[in-house]
Amino acid sequence: MHKAQKQGKQIPEALSIIGFSDNNILAFTEPKLSTVAQHPLDIACATVNLLIDKIENKNLNNDEVLIKTELVLRGTTL
Repeated sequence: MHKAQKQGKQIPEALSIIGFSDNNILAFTEPKLSTVAQHPLDIACATVNLLIDKIENKNLNNDEVLIKTELVLRGTTL
């Protein structure tokens, strides 16, 4: 984003940018960065629970868990 701004690109009019981590610091960029919130704590908890289930129950299934993400629109998108 910084490089695009240095080249005179207007964000978000000429270039929209979305990041893939909703780190708290990203809300303080200028303009504020739109992101995909991936909820790492939820991912970690689901991973641990799957691992424990596999160890305790010798579960050899390929279990699938869906962790919903959230699109957080800020100043880098229209």
